[in-house]
Amino acid sequence: MNRFKRIFFIVIALIVANIAVYYINKINVDERIQLILDDNLEKLDVQYKILREHQSQIADSFYNITINKNNFLKLYEKALSGTKKTKEKARKALYDMLKEDYKIMKSIGVFQYQFVFPNNESFLRMQKPEKYGDDLSLRRSDFVYTNKTKQISRGLVQGRLIHGFRNVYPIFSKKNKYLGAVEISFLSNNIQNALTKISGIHAHFLINKDMFKSADLTLDSFKDNYIQSSEHTNFMINLLKEHNREICIVDNAKKLAHLKDEIQQKMDKGKKFSVYAQTTNKKAVEAIAFLPIKGFNTDKAEGWLVSYTKNKVISEILGIGQIIVIIGSLVFLLIAIFIYVQYEILLHTKKEHALLEDMINTTEDIIFVTNFKIVNFFNKRINEYIDVDIDTKKNMSDITEYFQDINGYLHKGLLGKNETFYDLMLRTKEEDRLVCLLDKSMNPKAFMISIIESSYTKGEYLVTLTDITKLKEKEIKISNQAFYDRLTGVYNRNKFDEFITIELQRSKRYPIDLSIAIVDIDHFKKFNDTFGHLVGDEVLVMLAEYLNTNIRETDVFARWGGEEFVILFPETRKENAKIVCEKLRIGISQLEHKVAGNITASFGVTQYQKGDTVDTLFKRADEGLYEAKEKGRNRVCFG
Repeated sequence: MNRFKRIFFIVIALIVANIAVYYINKINVDERIQLILDDNLEKLDVQYKILREHQSQIADSFYNITINKNNFLKLYEKALSGTKKTKEKARKALYDMLKEDYKIMKSIGVFQYQFVFPNNESFLRMQKPEKYGDDLSLRRSDFVYTNKTKQISRGLVQGRLIHGFRNVYPIFSKKNKYLGAVEISFLSNNIQNALTKISGIHAHFLINKDMFKSADLTLDSFKDNYIQSSEHTNFMINLLKEHNREICIVDNAKKLAHLKDEIQQKMDKGKKFSVYAQTTNKKAVEAIAFLPIKGFNTDKAEGWLVSYTKNKVISEILGIGQIIVIIGSLVFLLIAIFIYVQYEILLHTKKEHALLEDMINTTEDIIFVTNFKIVNFFNKRINEYIDVDIDTKKNMSDITEYFQDINGYLHKGLLGKNETFYDLMLRTKEEDRLVCLLDKSMNPKAFMISIIESSYTKGEYLVTLTDITKLKEKEIKISNQAFYDRLTGVYNRNKFDEFITIELQRSKRYPIDLSIAIVDIDHFKKFNDTFGHLVGDEVLVMLAEYLNTNIRETDVFARWGGEEFVILFPETRKENAKIVCEKLRIGISQLEHKVAGNITASFGVTQYQKGDTVDTLFKRADEGLYEAKEKGRNRVCFG
């Protein structure tokens, strides 16, 4: 081959190699970024669902409070069938009855609280009591649905001025006569503000222009509230005081310009997705998550929750990807020059050897060749566990000497007479072929071992160790979750049942004292009803943390269910258990939640008696708790 042909083929090879590096790197970068985008989208989805569920629970609670108020149903029924004067009188009476509740509702995010008759006529708007009597049939499909089906309706619905998450409930008299419906609704900016406060996420809602048409409204009537979004031509954005026009419209339009067609196509499909884009100053990258919000009584995405989150990891991945492409180009250029100045066959052989070694050294697995006396070949990964000379590849002793003698893992102590590790592996089930190595920080790492007999050299084997430490840790974590309460992090009822069963057997077999206490938070329902379930959960966590850190090391503490906890006192008489509980009770009474204020708890204590079962033991403890509640709470009583 003449000089020109060699140069030509070298150039072609160099171009092909760089294209391959570019596309392989691009695929790798895209996959890694997609994982980050998917994770970002999933977090937004989970947080949105939690916030919506919280809103629904608030609405349900106030609905029940409303219909259970004294004289509410009587007044409402009277207004439905009464004269104009009767309706006026009933409307004023209902407004006076509910105005304090509405103040509380507004303080926790409720926007609209209104009542409608079965014919969809507005009877009372708590947020605007002077406006009533209008027909909502054309613009409020949720009221039409509830009045027609007499069932609850929930969803994103466009109102006369603004969209919101509506909860519409049917109202029945005590004789089950249908009286109409009540609405308890929230603005979408409640969710936007919550996302900002909780996770620092900038988000806004996009509303389909078709919603205005379906509500028999025109865009002109909303021009002060809604403007064209930068994400899709058929969606509007409601610019509230929390939004910045420069960021939400101008900057977003610039950064999304090259993605506009892709975003519109994906939004038209109505499925959640995520993209990324550089900020307008090119200094950062934002992960942009699009979460479809279905309208009421339809599968169509009438709205979208869009979040913009700056992501340093994506920036780093893109930067590293560019560096890899540049380095790859330089590397292949050097290889091309090296090939050019060497004999073609010799260079080809060396290149193949170098590529093979790179592949082995870049794998996460430990690979070595051994006859189970000495190791003749190994990759760089082995150096994380054993000090060896990677460059000289000097022979080293058998690596199986480093396999730890731990139950559940293979090691040399399990070898039979004249047996090799290969023989041990063959007689071990595939799922049990595990070994354990210590890294240089003396941390144990789990590996799955694979041994292949060499087809070239008799008595030599190719051994591959695949790190499964994270998988093992995940299995342990999943196993632990079955025994711990997810909210408070203390033992759950299942785990407590194990402890008390064992201790009960000991007390039956030997003359050993055993006591238990049931702990119940006083007035817990009041915390939930007054401050909401999130505050109630915080109170549960506060009390659990205090009790768990202040009981004795020998005691067992668990959440029994709801606001009830249990403490197991092994080898303890009830008198001593009561002393411990008194100290805990006093400590609890000194706790103060930033919203709910001071909390107290009542204790029911009892001791194992001959013939007791778990049920009889708990029955007496529960009787003690009942006595503590009857005597005024915040006390410890025997059962």
